[in-house]
Amino acid sequence: MLLHGWTLTADLNFHAVYDVLSREHTVIALDCRSHGRGIRAPGGFRVQDSVDDAIAVLDQLDVPQAIICGYSLGGVTAIATALRHPDRVAAVVPQACALRYKSGRREVAVFHLLRILRPLARLGIGATLSARMWVDTAQRNPHVAAQWLWLREELALMNPYDMTDVLTDVFRQDLAAELAAGGLDVPAAFVVLNRDRLCRPSLQRRAAEAINARTFTIDADHDVPVCQPDIYAAVTAQAVAHARSLASRKSGPSLGA
Repeated sequence: MLLHGWTLTADLNFHAVYDVLSREHTVIALDCRSHGRGIRAPGGFRVQDSVDDAIAVLDQLDVPQAIICGYSLGGVTAIATALRHPDRVAAVVPQACALRYKSGRREVAVFHLLRILRPLARLGIGATLSARMWVDTAQRNPHVAAQWLWLREELALMNPYDMTDVLTDVFRQDLAAELAAGGLDVPAAFVVLNRDRLCRPSLQRRAAEAINARTFTIDADHDVPVCQPDIYAAVTAQAVAHARSLASRKSGPSLGA
């Protein structure tokens, strides 16, 4: 199961990964709550609701266990799902995420800025913000430029209020405390981005250590799934293969999803 990152869709995040992983796995990918074509709930975004959504999809597809690979926001959801439903998670592969985001001055400043921006976003101000965040990248990166029309259409599916709403709840999460309380008995691999400017690499490495995960590193920024999709796909496949081997040793060799 593939869970995408903040402001992205499953296809934007994992378009280069589908073919590689489908050679060995049944691939399940969904647009997460408040993103893309996903659910919009009246009560707003909650990570716990995304956890429930992931389990509901597995139930609907009659999948008893899955390897859950999540990027950024999806990584937070993947770890939370493994903590709260360990019997449904064969292995977990978080990428470019942290256990707790309100852990430094920069992160606290961002949280307070979000509280200021939310009322403006509710009025629709900043409707094109998600796409505009990628304009400079499209001018520098030929891969992004070649797919700009599609990229812009996918990004436009998320409105500014949902963007701030999602991050506000992510900043409330403290998965480190959950881990300290009960631990995580699920095989894990972790993809760390060494040049990530959105989620500090030190936070990523701390998360990997806390869940006893082998790390796979990419020398790239947080936009790597879109800007360097081939490299991202290759490392993701390596991490998933490692997680699958750990899961097979734990439960037997029949794991295929």
